[in-house]
Amino acid sequence: MKQLLIGALLIGALQTNAQTCTRTGSFTGTDVSVVGTAKFIQTGSTKTIELGTDFLSDSGPDLDVYLSPDPNPVVNGIRLEPLTSLSGTQTYDVPVGIEISDYEYIVVHCTQYNHLYGYALLSAATGNCSLALSNDDVKSLKNFKLVQSDNGITFNSDNVLSSPSVKIYDLNGRLVLESNTISETLLIKDSGIYFVNVSSIEGSFKQKVYVK
Repeated sequence: MKQLLIGALLIGALQTNAQTCTRTGSFTGTDVSVVGTAKFIQTGSTKTIELGTDFLSDSGPDLDVYLSPDPNPVVNGIRLEPLTSLSGTQTYDVPVGIEISDYEYIVVHCTQYNHLYGYALLSAATGNCSLALSNDDVKSLKNFKLVQSDNGITFNSDNVLSSPSVKIYDLNGRLVLESNTISETLLIKDSGIYFVNVSSIEGSFKQKVYVK
């Protein structure tokens, strides 16, 4: 019983001390009505999209929630999940490899008919964001470069990396390629946007790439 209690206390302490970073926006509708607040929240390593209690959308077929660099998510947006409700609080998981600073909009979009319903422009991050926004800091491998070809990725480093690990994720957060070497070209079968994560004893490197 004491061991269980200590474990619960430790978990509670970790949750309390986890850094929370938030970006917030308010929906703007198009020719249909979408209103309410939306948030991109990162607590520790957990990242979610949260629609607020004031969220309300007109009905429609095949409505999905997207993250996007602009209001129209068709070209470079990432589809998260189908919209679970036309109103009220709801939460969506953000795939691995996506950072809180990567996208500017949360979008409700009719995928079937390519009809934009509404979008929320996210504000600057607030809260304890020193870890969540350390993307530039984690690119700490000196003189490390990623060279992109039409169907693959080649790494170029002036230094020998100890125990390198390469993981490449697609826009849905699926691990599509994993390697323990940076000495050869890694071929990616399908075109699209990918997130490349490189880690080693010397540091880490992250970059988003587009494979033709």
